[in-house]
Amino acid sequence: MPLFPRQDTLLILLIDDEPTIHKLLDPVLSKAGHQIHCCSSGEEGMAYLQTHHVDLVITDLIMPGMDGFAVLGAVKDTTPDTQVIILTGHSELDMAVRAMREGAYDFLPKPVEMAYLFSVLDRLIRYIKLLREKESYRQRLNRIEEDAQHPNALDAIIGRSTAVKKMKVMINQICQSRDATVFISGETGTGKELVARAIHDNSERRDGPFVAINCTAMPHNLIESELFGHKKGAFTDAHEDRPGRFELAHGGTFFLDEIGDMDLALQSRLLRTLEERSVQRLGDAKEIAVDVRVVSATNRDMHPNLASGHFRPDLYYRLNTLTIDIPPLRERREDILPIARHFLIRYALDMGKQVEYFSPEAEDGLQHYSFPGNIRELRNIVERSVILCSTAEIGIEHLKFDDMPTSAAEREPVNESLNLAANEERLIAKALETTNLNQVKAARLLGISRDALRRRIDRYDL
Repeated sequence: MPLFPRQDTLLILLIDDEPTIHKLLDPVLSKAGHQIHCCSSGEEGMAYLQTHHVDLVITDLIMPGMDGFAVLGAVKDTTPDTQVIILTGHSELDMAVRAMREGAYDFLPKPVEMAYLFSVLDRLIRYIKLLREKESYRQRLNRIEEDAQHPNALDAIIGRSTAVKKMKVMINQICQSRDATVFISGETGTGKELVARAIHDNSERRDGPFVAINCTAMPHNLIESELFGHKKGAFTDAHEDRPGRFELAHGGTFFLDEIGDMDLALQSRLLRTLEERSVQRLGDAKEIAVDVRVVSATNRDMHPNLASGHFRPDLYYRLNTLTIDIPPLRERREDILPIARHFLIRYALDMGKQVEYFSPEAEDGLQHYSFPGNIRELRNIVERSVILCSTAEIGIEHLKFDDMPTSAAEREPVNESLNLAANEERLIAKALETTNLNQVKAARLLGISRDALRRRIDRYDL
């Protein structure tokens, strides 16, 4: 990500094969408050840029080996936000003009006149500040457009239960801290990402980006690059530099869903990123500072993973500064109808249908269903019922439950535990038995991806 000068100082790399240029410019620029590093060749300068960020490269045009054109091209390829000023003799002005056409910010004739040098640097500082303001305005406009499409997520957390009220109080308390990591636990479909967005929307980071990634949705050979980014040539298909999700979340919130399934090697890198507040792209030795709040979530009980060594305790405690536990829908049944009515209004408007309410039998069916898929399942049931209904009233016949009991006597006790995190192995075996070992259907029944199901089948030797 671009790093801009603080106040009116620049980080400068001077590349020139003449020691007299170093002796001339180094003390003058340092006295003016700029940080300067001197190199005697283009090759040496490019090696320095591999591990350090600079705002400005001042390079001689004619040098043995890597000349000023090569330096300019390499800088623009590796760190395009870094500006380049060319040092040139009077006989080389035509080449200096060519360099500017190729992306140089300006050129300085030799011998260097200090007054002209500082006028160029002042202009460059103003230019970089304008770039920073332009980027800030662009981000604000994007945020305004996004906010118009996505209202505050806290308002979208619907419910009148004591659990929901306590959760909203907890979210508001968390939002008073800008950086504290947050750990969200809850079954699949309970709304963990919605809670993460509510934290973001109501914190100081609301004007920054909200970036989310599901740790089970990405192949293991790609997720490291997705998280941390990569440098051109880092691996076979790395055709260009690419920032990772951490960099994209700079200034905002990074949501890591299903953190319990993260590979151990990645856990080590994640812990280092959290501790150092910086990332290192694949194939790059340079550290890039990142300012993010990390919110992680899981649908499982982490303690067996901690005990078995599948998850690092030091990372768990680093992520778990503040905790939010989202109860399943069957444990807050007073929220079912308000949420169902919310989805009914939403989908009726989206589809332009005059569907207005649930019949008493439909409401009774909703309140007595166990909802193993929680709010996500409830949303799908209501959306499907609106599609199927051709009258103002949604009846029990429009509600297609997967295991809906036909009578009150057949209903399972409402307090039966279907908690995947607590009963994972048993529930997976039951789902496989119910679906005749069809992994796609079993995964859908459990509310997880097929890859996540396969890993659990291997883990429990089912």
